[in-house]
Amino acid sequence: AQKQMVEIARTVYADAQIIIMDEPTAALEANEGTLYLNAIDALKPEGQECLVRLLEESVVQTRIDELPRSTNVRVIASLDGSLLPCAIAGQFRWDLYYVLAPMLLELPPLRTRPEDLEQAIDMCLDDCVTRLDRYVVLTKESRRVLMEYPWPGNYIQMKAFLERMVLTTSTRTVHG
Repeated sequence: AQKQMVEIARTVYADAQIIIMDEPTAALEANEGTLYLNAIDALKPEGQECLVRLLEESVVQTRIDELPRSTNVRVIASLDGSLLPCAIAGQFRWDLYYVLAPMLLELPPLRTRPEDLEQAIDMCLDDCVTRLDRYVVLTKESRRVLMEYPWPGNYIQMKAFLERMVLTTSTRTVHG
């Protein structure tokens, strides 16, 4: 599935530790595209070193006995929280922090952005009905219930819920 994403969207999504340490070829596969790294704050020191090299030198070394290979990849990294406390505590390299810090973007939780939540619900629902070849619509009441739910798992939780709803509903119209 990951390779398919690279071929279609030139984007690889994965846990930072897996991509940088266990599957460094993903950075090569995402060449001329985007490498999305989730949970960057959990990246171990060896992985942080690999990421610094990728960001500063545009190289990836897939094995110790191989020469580094160049790649041109845009990196988007995410985490729940802030990197600064991790750097202060010595759990995150300062050089990597400073490479990432100029482009920090804080995204508030989905539940605090009702206009984005409504659009996200529509996009996810459209995606699910198309991908799963099902026809499902929401009533005003069911939409209100979805809008009022706090979604502590943010977008991922909402998307999983909508997919499950589309798969399991016995009617075409979902009532609140």
